[in-house]
Amino acid sequence: MRKEYSFNRVYTVVCFLLLLILATFIGSAQTKVDSLLQKLDTSKSVEKLAVLDTLTKQMIRERHPDQTKYLHEYVDLAKELQEFDKMASKSRFLIQQFILLGKTDSAFAYIERMLKFQDKFSSEKSKAHLLLKRGGVHFSLINYQNAIRDYDQAANLFMKTKDSIFAADSYFFSGQANSNSGNFTQAIQKFEKAYLLYEKLSDFGYIQYVGTELNLMYRRNGLDEEADKKLKKIIKSSKEKGATDQLSFLYLCAALEDIKHANYSEAKRYLDTIKIVAPKIKDVTIRSKNLYELQAITVLYHLKKEELTAAHLHFKTLLNLEKDFGQKSVFSNTLFIKALYHKKNGDYKTALELIKDHREKISSNRVLNFNQLSVEKLLADIYHEIGNHKKADVHLRKYIDAKDSIQKITSKNVFAYHHSRFETQQKEKEIIKQKSQIQQLKTDELLNKAKRNTLLALLFSIALIGIGIWWYGKSKRKQLRSELENNKLELKVFTAELIKKGTEHEELEKEYNDLSARLEEEDSLNYLEELTTTKILTKDDWVLFKQKFNSVHPLFFTKIKKHRLTESEKRLLALEKLDLNNTDISSILGIAGKSVVVTRYRLRKKLNIPKEISIVAHLEQA
Repeated sequence: MRKEYSFNRVYTVVCFLLLLILATFIGSAQTKVDSLLQKLDTSKSVEKLAVLDTLTKQMIRERHPDQTKYLHEYVDLAKELQEFDKMASKSRFLIQQFILLGKTDSAFAYIERMLKFQDKFSSEKSKAHLLLKRGGVHFSLINYQNAIRDYDQAANLFMKTKDSIFAADSYFFSGQANSNSGNFTQAIQKFEKAYLLYEKLSDFGYIQYVGTELNLMYRRNGLDEEADKKLKKIIKSSKEKGATDQLSFLYLCAALEDIKHANYSEAKRYLDTIKIVAPKIKDVTIRSKNLYELQAITVLYHLKKEELTAAHLHFKTLLNLEKDFGQKSVFSNTLFIKALYHKKNGDYKTALELIKDHREKISSNRVLNFNQLSVEKLLADIYHEIGNHKKADVHLRKYIDAKDSIQKITSKNVFAYHHSRFETQQKEKEIIKQKSQIQQLKTDELLNKAKRNTLLALLFSIALIGIGIWWYGKSKRKQLRSELENNKLELKVFTAELIKKGTEHEELEKEYNDLSARLEEEDSLNYLEELTTTKILTKDDWVLFKQKFNSVHPLFFTKIKKHRLTESEKRLLALEKLDLNNTDISSILGIAGKSVVVTRYRLRKKLNIPKEISIVAHLEQA
């Protein structure tokens, strides 16, 4: 019977533990998204908008498949509640979805839809964010002039609202668009503005990106020495910071430039390094993009070396990556490489379709682009191969014209670059020279006049500053007086409460003595005895009292600190500072009046203070 009972008991405990584990598992199986979705069902209006905000942020972090649905729901509800800034802010993520999927028309339409509410935005940042996104769509379509317009407008609005990080991004993207358009001077200016803002923000990643763009600009304009210096500096810095995504990007740029200049050994070294670095990138999107571009540049490398078998293998890998990689805007950057691949393999029809598509995207920019050079040359070669020599000659002439134009532009840019450096050096020399002349003209009439004017201006400034300081001081003193009076009142009230607490304690003690004479219940008497022996000024009371005391007498405890007083001595001195009599002090501290006198006597003796001198006054002056 006992064994059966023991078995049943064990069985019950095991079942209970299993149920507990199952309940824990079921509870933990519910994700944060699931719990937010449940909360969403029971929420209304403003609360629902807040829940949707948290839900969409979580879904974006988790790359949840339903994020688009709930982003739309948030935007629609924000519009309904007339929260137009919140509506515009959240719409950026929907626009980004359209861009990633290559749905540029949908992105444009959505941006224009949001901009219709710009008069209802309370912050100009809302409009700036939409312009920034629209600039990104134009950029992805290689419509650089429109991109520059939107980026510059966004940058100005962000600067007005003191949003430095997005202002820096706008300048950076504008610099890229200007660079791709061949606007050398404008690109340099935008990149420099972006660099200064990123430097203030300590944004190492984007400081590196700006440096990379400057490196490319130097390279395109024949300033190879400056480009090499910049590249080495950035690679070194990226290695020190462990920025794998930045390193991969830098190596891709370097490999592409080396292939263009037929420096294949260096290009191969960079490509091999990227194979090691790119897979270590934590961000999935950036990692996928880098691996995709690695395959594209590797195909180009083998095509340039006439290694068609190797090129074919990497080309197949490139196409396989496209199936899983969602950023269609990136695919347009590989049209030239694909066209070259098909041309090398004799598929001239496909090559023509691809290169014409690429040429159309470049030509829509209406600005001479460095990519036009290679495009026109490839078109001329394809038409020559299929026997259409007339069209081959047309594109060959365009190639020559483009080459001449680019050479003129790069020559102009190189001259502007060196001229700018020369002017900077000359200005520095001029500054030194002017400083020397100023020293020699100190006794001259012109300098005396300048001194008089400077003195008058200085006196006027000093007067203004003095008035400002006086006015500020007057306001500050008034404020401080008001604060001090309030603090004194609070301290007075709190001290009175402590005195009252002490009085109540004395009454309680008296009641205890009366009851103890009449009652014999030990528990009740013990409880009352515990109450009457409790200290009036508790630890919490003392902390609060000290805070209020310091607000009125901020230097008191600092002055007496060097005398190595006990906490009880500090309390006594603080209460004496308030000019309280022995009765009030004894009530607050919960001790007899005689104890106050004894403690004060011992303190005088300890500190060797004469009887006729106040202890507090003596300690504050010492």
